[in-house]
Amino acid sequence: MPRIATVINSFIHDFGAGTNNLTVNVPAGAVCHWHEENQCWYVDATQVEAFARHDAIYRGIPVSLDNLALDRRS
Repeated sequence: MPRIATVINSFIHDFGAGTNNLTVNVPAGAVCHWHEENQCWYVDATQVEAFARHDAIYRGIPVSLDNLALDRRS
């Protein structure tokens, strides 16, 4: 399975009460990486300005497979 993908459609992700309801806008074209441990695709936090400024540290922003274009070369 490819390990790198890009977001097809921009979306909003709300991290919920545990983050004081931190909400971020993820742009189309953001690069995602596959995390084997969690079996999930994540946008790296540094690619989203509001997320990168947040004090908390997270693995990234989860993205559903149907919103990804997989990089077949990776």
